Amino acid sequence: MQRHCESHRRLLDSLSSVQFMLKNTEGFASNTAPFAFLERWFEAHLTNDDKKFADFLAERAPRWLPWPPSRRPGARTPR
Repeated sequence: MQRHCESHRRLLDSLSSVQFMLKNTEGFASNTAPFAFLERWFEAHLTNDDKKFADFLAERAPRWLPWPPSRRPGARTPR
């Protein structure tokens, strides 16, 4: 969990840097550069870090939750 929070903190630091550059310099070579950065970060974070975190939580979810174990978020489907 600490590593996951650290990833979010690094994103906020990066966004602060982008904001500073936009306010105090000529900007980026491309107007889409900040958006490309965010797209790459969110895609990687959601498909990797957040999925691992959801799996971690699903494995520890109480049995009384309103969905069956096979349908819990992050549940592995049998092959």
